[in-house]
Amino acid sequence: VAHGDDPYYIVGSPFMDPTTTEEDRAMQRELLDMWTAYAIKG
Repeated sequence: VAHGDDPYYIVGSPFMDPTTTEEDRAMQRELLDMWTAYAIKG
């Protein structure tokens, strides 16, 4: 994974693989929650 690839995975992109599974979505939500907590709490 290259630096800067993760935002596209986490927040989505119209070019992402349409076969994203529910497990993938759960991981996206978990990572986004971690980023949000870090932004709020530092």
